[in-house]
Amino acid sequence: VRLSAKDVDLADFAWNPSSDFSSMFISCMSDGDLGLWEVKDTGLHVIASVTNALATCVCWSPKGKQVAVGKVDGTLVQFDHQLKVKKVIPGPTGMSGDPVKVLDLLWQSTHVFMAAYVPQDPSNTEPPCLVLISVPKGEEPKHMNYEDVCYGGAEDRKHRYYFLSLAEWDMVVTSSASAAESAILGHNCQTSLWERWSLDDSGRAEMPLTDDHMETYPLGIALDFTQQEEILISDTQKHPPSPLFLALSTDGVLLVYHMINQQPNAKSLNVPVQMLSSQGERKCPGQPVSAQTTAPAAPAPKMASTEPPKF
Repeated sequence: VRLSAKDVDLADFAWNPSSDFSSMFISCMSDGDLGLWEVKDTGLHVIASVTNALATCVCWSPKGKQVAVGKVDGTLVQFDHQLKVKKVIPGPTGMSGDPVKVLDLLWQSTHVFMAAYVPQDPSNTEPPCLVLISVPKGEEPKHMNYEDVCYGGAEDRKHRYYFLSLAEWDMVVTSSASAAESAILGHNCQTSLWERWSLDDSGRAEMPLTDDHMETYPLGIALDFTQQEEILISDTQKHPPSPLFLALSTDGVLLVYHMINQQPNAKSLNVPVQMLSSQGERKCPGQPVSAQTTAPAAPAPKMASTEPPKF
C-alpha cells in the first residue's frame, strides 16, 4: 500500500471476504484517506480512492458487496466498489466522553453492525465502548451501548478492538488491546437481543502473565476451522472437532483455544484442509516457469499432540 506521506501509517486493512472479489482489499490510512485496491497479474491497481474521508476503520459486508467505514465524527458510511456513498448512519448520542470516534467495526449482518467508540480527545483515557447498531430498513438507526465488554484497564495501551464473527453460531468474539480477557456476544433467538455470555473460569480465553508476573495483552486474534481431531474432554468423553481461537500476546506467545459449542443442534463449522494448486500462479519478471502446474499431493498436516485449553 502506497503511503501518501512519510508521517502517514496504515490504520486499517481488510480483504474482501467473498470468493467473487477475492483479489480486492480496502485500506484506511492514519490521515483518514481510503483506498480500494485489486491485485492483478500485472501488479497492484487502485480501483478508487477518497482523500480526506476522515476514516478511522473499515469492514466489508458479509457478502463483500459493500464496505463500511467508521469516521472521526462517529458516523458509519457504506460505500460500493467504486467508493461511492450508498448510506450514512449517524453515530450514537449521549456517550460518555462525547464527542466520540469509531475505533473498530464489524458488519455482522445486513442490518446489524458492532462498533467500538472512544473519545476524540486523545487525553481522555476512558476505555472503548462497544455499541450495537441496528438499522432496520425504512427505520431510524437504533444504538445499544454495551460499555467495555472486555473490561480493559491498561491506560498505557493504544486502544484497539478486535471482532471475529461466527454467523452460523450467532456469535461474535471480541478482544481489546487493553484487556487480558476476550469476550463473547451471543444472539438470543427468544428475545432477539445480543447478550454478553458469562463463561466458566476454566472456559475463558485469557492472556497469560509473563515470567515476571506482568500482564500481557492481545496483538491480534484469528479463527482456524481446519481442526479434524476430536477434542478429549475427559477419559470417557470426547467432543467433535471445533474451531480454534488463536490470540497473539504482547509477550510473543501464540495462544490456542478450542471453541466448544455445547448448545443443542450447533452446526459443525470445521472443514478439511484444502491443498493449494499452483494453477494460475503469478510469476515475477524473469522467474522461470515451472513445468509442474499442479502442487503435488500431500497429506493434510496433523495438529500437535498437546491439547489446547477449552474456550
